[in-house]
Amino acid sequence: KKVRPEKKVRHTPPSERKRHWPSAGVVLPKYDGPVIDRQGQRGVFLRMRYYSRRTAEAGVSQRVALYCYNGAALDPDGNPYVATNVGGTIDEALCGFDHLEQVNWSAAKNAKLLMHGILAVDHRQSPDEMMTCGVRWAEETLGRFDLPYLVTLHAPPPDGDRRNWHLHILWSFRPMVHTGDHEWQVGEMLRTDLDNPAAMKAFREMFASVMTEMSFEAGQKQG
Repeated sequence: KKVRPEKKVRHTPPSERKRHWPSAGVVLPKYDGPVIDRQGQRGVFLRMRYYSRRTAEAGVSQRVALYCYNGAALDPDGNPYVATNVGGTIDEALCGFDHLEQVNWSAAKNAKLLMHGILAVDHRQSPDEMMTCGVRWAEETLGRFDLPYLVTLHAPPPDGDRRNWHLHILWSFRPMVHTGDHEWQVGEMLRTDLDNPAAMKAFREMFASVMTEMSFEAGQKQG
C-alpha cells in the first residue's frame, strides 16, 4: 500500500531530555558499573516491551518512533544516529510504521502493535561503534526474517551518568518489506516462532555476541 506523509519531519531534540519513554518504565537503571562474572565477562542489558491495542492509543507507533528519532544523538556531520529498513527517510519510516500498526490493529483486540527494546552499549566505544552494534543486532535478529526495524542511538541526559549510552530499537513480528517509495509488502502471518521466551533469550544472547564482536574490533577484547 502507498501512503504519503502529511509533512516533512525534522530532527528536533527536546530542550530537556526526558529519562522516560512513552507509556513505559524508566529508560535504564542507575549505572553503578558493569556486571563482571568470574570469567571476566561483562553482562549486557536488554529490555524488551510492547505496545498493544488493548493498552495503547491509536497512532502509538508513530509517536514512539518520533520520540526515538528526536532523542537520537548526532554524528560528526550533524545527522542523527538512525537506521531503518522501513524506508529511505524518517518520513517514510513513520508512514511505514503507521501503516503496519493499522494492519496489526485490525488483527485482534489484544494485538501487539509495536515492540520496543532498550539496549545498553559500551561507553568506552565510539558512537559509530555503538550504532554499529545496534544495526548488526537488528539485521541478525530481525532484518534477515524481513521484520521491520528502527534503530536509534541516544546519549546520556546532560545531568545523567556519562556512561549511560543506549539504543532504542523498534520492531514488529509481522514481516514487512520496503518495495518502493512509500510502498511496502506486509505479511499476512505474524512470526510467532520469534515471539516467545526462548526466542527472547536468543535475542539477548545474540546481543551479547554482537557486543563481544565489537569489543574485539575496538581493541578491548572483552566478552
